Amino acid sequence: MSTSTSRVRKHRENLTLEQLELRRKKDRESKRRKRALMKEIRQVIPPDPNIAAPTSPALRRSHRDRASASAKASKIKSSVVNPCYECFDVRMSRGKGRGVYTLRSFRKDEFLLPYVGELISKREGVERERKMRESKGCYLYFFTHDGKSLCIDATAEDGSYGRLLNHSKSDQNCLPKRILINDRPYICFFAARNINPGEELLYDYGENRADVLNELPFLKS
Repeated sequence: MSTSTSRVRKHRENLTLEQLELRRKKDRESKRRKRALMKEIRQVIPPDPNIAAPTSPALRRSHRDRASASAKASKIKSSVVNPCYECFDVRMSRGKGRGVYTLRSFRKDEFLLPYVGELISKREGVERERKMRESKGCYLYFFTHDGKSLCIDATAEDGSYGRLLNHSKSDQNCLPKRILINDRPYICFFAARNINPGEELLYDYGENRADVLNELPFLKS
């Protein structure tokens, strides 16, 4: 009797444990389904009723962003290779000679103009600069690219406007940036801030040579 009773008691305990485990599984499954349902509801109904729910997945927004960036880059490339100056005007600037003025507004970081000229080595540029300073002025832009010191010579009167931008440290409204097109570096100007119609385009020449600053003191300000 004692053995039989013991077996019955163990059988009942086993059934009870199995039932408890089955109940736990059902509870976990129920909670999982509730979480999944709530997730679906949150995707359909925005948390804030004043904010519209997203109309497209994040991946599609990312694709549109990439397409927009690609279109922007393509437009800049076209503007560098085939510059258009219909949004600008060349006028006399007080105490500086010719200057470039805007005919419409530009947003910050918007492309403005390319610095068009002959791409040469720094060594050749320095030699040309020495001769130009003795004669008609200098239209050379020195920069580095891929570990090389280069220069763009924009001395030629080719009708381009980038070469005519004047200097200012305190009132600059555009910034030069280097971009690559077909493995060739170009210098282009972008708006440093929002620019209104009628403003003169100015940037910092970055000159720091003492002899040049003494010869051309306007480069200090």
